[in-house]
Amino acid sequence: MNLALVILTKRENAIALVGGITFFIFLFFSVSFFSNWALEISGKQKIDNIYKSIDHAAEANLEQAVGFASFPGVIDSYNRAHEGDISSSSSEQSQVAREQLRRIFDEYLVTSKKVLGKSTRIHFHLPPARSLVRLWREVQTKNGDLSDDLSAFRFTILDLNGKKSVKNIKGIEVGRGGFAIRGIAPISNYRKKLGSVEVLTSFTKFFNDIKSNHLETLGLYMNSEYLKIATKLQNVKKYPLVGTEFVQVSTTDKLVTSALVNSALLTEAKDGNVIKNIGDKEVVAFPIKDYMGTQIGIGIYILNVTHQFRAIWLMRIAYFIGISGFILTVFWLTWSIEQMHKKHALKLEKSHHELENKVKDIVMRLGQNYQEINSAVESLDDSSNLLSQSSTTQASSTDEAVAAMEEISQMIQQTNEYGKQTMGVAAEASEQVAQGLEVMKKLQESMKSIKETKKELTLIVDLIHNISSKTKIINNIVVKTELLSFNASIEAARAAEYGKGFAVVAAEVGSLARLSGKSSTDIEKLLKDGVINVEQGIGIIEEKIVDGEKVVDECLVVFNKIEQFNSTLSANINSISVATNEQTKGVEQTSVAMNDISKSTRDNLKITTATAELAKKVKSEMASLNETIEKLKQINS
Repeated sequence: MNLALVILTKRENAIALVGGITFFIFLFFSVSFFSNWALEISGKQKIDNIYKSIDHAAEANLEQAVGFASFPGVIDSYNRAHEGDISSSSSEQSQVAREQLRRIFDEYLVTSKKVLGKSTRIHFHLPPARSLVRLWREVQTKNGDLSDDLSAFRFTILDLNGKKSVKNIKGIEVGRGGFAIRGIAPISNYRKKLGSVEVLTSFTKFFNDIKSNHLETLGLYMNSEYLKIATKLQNVKKYPLVGTEFVQVSTTDKLVTSALVNSALLTEAKDGNVIKNIGDKEVVAFPIKDYMGTQIGIGIYILNVTHQFRAIWLMRIAYFIGISGFILTVFWLTWSIEQMHKKHALKLEKSHHELENKVKDIVMRLGQNYQEINSAVESLDDSSNLLSQSSTTQASSTDEAVAAMEEISQMIQQTNEYGKQTMGVAAEASEQVAQGLEVMKKLQESMKSIKETKKELTLIVDLIHNISSKTKIINNIVVKTELLSFNASIEAARAAEYGKGFAVVAAEVGSLARLSGKSSTDIEKLLKDGVINVEQGIGIIEEKIVDGEKVVDECLVVFNKIEQFNSTLSANINSISVATNEQTKGVEQTSVAMNDISKSTRDNLKITTATAELAKKVKSEMASLNETIEKLKQINS
């Protein structure tokens, strides 16, 4: 074969060299670009998820507060508090209202702790900004059960109770213990606002719970200007200052945050999100804003990306080895060609054979390098395809889980509707029981009236006895009159003719006395019979009254038990309704989280697709390299 076909010109070698270097640079920086792009997307998604979680928590707290504002007995308690001086910290009426609210919510708090596994923090306020009762505490303050003044720092309560246009408030506000997620609703009757109620969650605990694995670190920082409000964070040893503008509220890894977080980063994040790669860590800083949209602190999310960087460098090393082999081959080939030109013409054939052997060796080594690099690229392609399939399967599973959560949410809502219907039936039963109690009370009053009638009958019996005693006196008088009439007749007989007229009179008097005696006897008999009949009637009435009172008492006991059972049933149904509402909110939050996971899965699918495309491009370039090797083999043969 003509040696000229083998020899490449310097220009062609230079072009091959430049092309190889350009290809290496493209691969080197494309890997860095795609990896940095993927990390930046991941950081932005984490920030969005944190903001969404904060909004969901605030909305859930507000929904609970609205429900508590309409709890049975709440408005009555507030009316009692307003009967006293609500501006006083030690009003007796406020204390009565405080105890009523504790009794009203005691059963709910116990039930919710069993269902949710945690205590619900409920806080009732009096206008303009005074605490009425914190239900998670047994005593209001260290100084006792007092209505402490909150107007110096609780601007949410001042806005809600002072502005007619403000109906509900939700979001973050700084309190004595630092950040808190609050939902606040007004309490009012048809005339005016009586106060407000809030449900609050510790933002620090909520923020730390966002951490999902050991590669993540979370930190929370507050603007130092709010330390005058957050008095519990003024311990510098426990809550150190970062520069002069920030105080560290919490961190899940003190060593990591102290090494990577400084005043400059926090200050930069006050105006918006900041994403940086520092060493093997991705640092994401974002502003924390209160319910008015005012920046009050900074959140920090740090992800250990050592594994990602290690994979990137392994790919870079593989590319470097492959391209280095190619460049060395080109240099070696160029040097060999130049040496061949310097040889003597007589030794051309010998040099040709030597060059041929060297080219074979180079082609062989180049082929070996190609096989290694091609194997690595095929492995990367297979991994990308496998990851793409896994991401597709995960996305499908996530969509099915979201659909299942929606079905569960509908079933819980249906259960809640049944609970409301049952509450209506229980309320109607309560009204019927109340009516029954009223009827039994009226019957009890009627029994009392019958008792009074019995007393009057007893008086009549006493009167009859008095009359009977009077008839005895009349009988005595009749007897005496008859005796006098008999004596008068005797005296008239003695008087002979002169006493005849007197005898007639005495006889008539005696006759009238006997007639009066007979009438008196009849009257006495009638009175005795009347007394017997009346006493029998009174006895029967007494028996009926006793039986009636017993029946009435038993009915009252039964009705009271029914009323107590119905009240317990209503409370249990109400607790079930509240728990169902909590489950509905939990399912809704889970659905939102599942949607976020679905979105992240699709984004990962896009990244894996881009990686697969890159692997295909590399594979295509490797095919071109293989063609070049084959041509070299053909030329050498």
